[in-house]
Amino acid sequence: MVNIYLGKFNEQGKPEGFMLEGVNYKTVEEKEDYIAKGWVQLTQDEWEYYTNNKGSGNNGTGYIRDPRTGKPVSAPPITYSKEQLADIAFNACQSAVSSREDEIVKASALGGQDDYVLELREEIATIERMYSVDLDKIEAGTITKPNQISNYNEL
Repeated sequence: MVNIYLGKFNEQGKPEGFMLEGVNYKTVEEKEDYIAKGWVQLTQDEWEYYTNNKGSGNNGTGYIRDPRTGKPVSAPPITYSKEQLADIAFNACQSAVSSREDEIVKASALGGQDDYVLELREEIATIERMYSVDLDKIEAGTITKPNQISNYNEL
């Protein structure tokens, strides 16, 4: 038996839903009703692309339905706004600083850990400088993806 799939796509070609014959619809009339509502019939191979069973495309973002050809094509890369990147950098910086502050509290409670506390404070200052540099690069447009933001925990 050959599976017959129906797919629903938004204006950008992103899948919004799938139906399988015999499971989600059973009759030709039901199928035609869905097609009249904008669903399209897909081959097994097309369905495999849209459900990421054929990989994640050239940009790592999956596949979309090309509005011209109706065939699967690699989805465009994700683009991030400067605000989104700044938020990601802020959250990463805060997490790294917070973990070191927690260590300072623990070390201070133990006593005799002055050198370690000093080292942690220096790391916090370094993280804050790295964060500032990252913000400048985000604003300048040289950081455009989250993986370009410094890993503040690698000190």
